[in-house]
Amino acid sequence: DYMVKILFFTHSNKLSGGERSLFDIIRWFNRSMDVSLITPGEGRLSEVIEREGISVYKIPPSPVFNIRRERMGIRDFVNAGELGRIAGFISSIIHREGFNVLYTNSQKAHVIGALVKLRTTHVKLIWHFRDILEGKARLLMNALSFIPDTIISISKAVDRQFLRKTKVVYNAISLPDRIKPVKLPGKFKIGYVGQIARWKGQMNFIRVMEGFKDDGVVGYILGGAIFEEQDYLELLEKTIIEKGLEKKIKILGWRDNVYDYFSGFDLLIHMPEKLEPFGRVIVEAMALGIPVIAHDIGAIKEVVGDAGILVNFKDYDAVRYHVKQLLTDMAFYETLREKGLKRYREVFRIERLIKEVKGIIEG
Repeated sequence: DYMVKILFFTHSNKLSGGERSLFDIIRWFNRSMDVSLITPGEGRLSEVIEREGISVYKIPPSPVFNIRRERMGIRDFVNAGELGRIAGFISSIIHREGFNVLYTNSQKAHVIGALVKLRTTHVKLIWHFRDILEGKARLLMNALSFIPDTIISISKAVDRQFLRKTKVVYNAISLPDRIKPVKLPGKFKIGYVGQIARWKGQMNFIRVMEGFKDDGVVGYILGGAIFEEQDYLELLEKTIIEKGLEKKIKILGWRDNVYDYFSGFDLLIHMPEKLEPFGRVIVEAMALGIPVIAHDIGAIKEVVGDAGILVNFKDYDAVRYHVKQLLTDMAFYETLREKGLKRYREVFRIERLIKEVKGIIEG
């Protein structure tokens, strides 16, 4: 009787979007399969996984995990020389504990996973791919992409960067059973949600909010600088003060009970600087019955469908126009709310994701 035993591997022990999606998958599979996680050092992700009673193996810290994603060419990795050591460490755990699936969730984990697969050929390697890459990083991942047994792409936009076929499986979310909306000041509250990072485009939100004067519209930036983007956070704070927007935009920072704050918003705006591989916050907004305005870049159109408002890249005037439209036209607002809820229920429920991924693991 073949027992599936899965070792999940991510190089980041923080709890941003990709890791939250991984957490949902591990937690669901823990009900019916033998699952463990391997990740470097201590962090929020291993904390929440261990709280679920799931084993976590810790990889000793390594400079490999600090190579910036954009810089990940073949040479950077050869020089790091550490890769073989880490791959050997993981291979020995796979042999000792009898894992038959290695499931990688982040780019450096995919690279190391490919090396593990070359040493440990019996293990089924699945890449869950969550990034849209450019330049040498894209070349590297395409070169290695023929090693995994299956690649799961989180959107068609992610799939398009590969030369080989991947399986498109959209992310999903499961809302907590209890959400207690936090009452925030403002007549019409607009949220901008996600880790504070240049590519996430919080500065675009500040540009949009400049156009609202004394109309009860208040903007909230929800999220923390979890990947060494402290200088960008300081720049945002400085810009808000310089433009005299302290009453119009509040930075809420990182919150554990993110949905309690999120559910207090009347609208979500999402305007990332780079190609968006998925846009988890858009799905969260739809699930909470919050309309979405986003600019059309990367996977956003396939995620939003007809359930939100899309504008051209950085078209601040169009965003402001639609905010005012939603402020005054309650029927339109309600239609968008309903469409979002319907789209979430039909496309982005966690049960659908689990079923699709389970089929890939067992297939």
